[in-house]
Amino acid sequence: MLSRPRPAAMAGLALAASLTASLASVATAQPAAAATGTGAHLRLTVRGAGSLVTVVLRCDPTGGSHPQAGDACAALAEAGGDVSAVKPRVGMMCTMQYEPMTAIARGVWHGRPVRYRHTFSNACHMHTTTAVVFDF
Repeated sequence: MLSRPRPAAMAGLALAASLTASLASVATAQPAAAATGTGAHLRLTVRGAGSLVTVVLRCDPTGGSHPQAGDACAALAEAGGDVSAVKPRVGMMCTMQYEPMTAIARGVWHGRPVRYRHTFSNACHMHTTTAVVFDF
């Protein structure tokens, strides 16, 4: 003889199914947000003679360890996340001395990978060309 499930057991099964569905939607929400390409996270590095400095820049929302994160995010947003397309500073004069500085950017800009590396003849040329992005 088969017995009927008790109402309390049925309620427990319904609760378990509901919790499982809720957890599944939470687990898939994060990858779905990442797939939409919101936000940016960049690791910016400057290498010079005997020095190496790295900061983190986050945009949308703005944050990280970059001292001018808001301005750097604005410059990159205007360039569509392309570091090589950042509007250079105007009116700056640089000397011709050769003290190479390498600027490196790695990360993600609104779902797209960012890979940038350029060696400038000196720090002034780097800061002129890349505006505030590598000012740290």
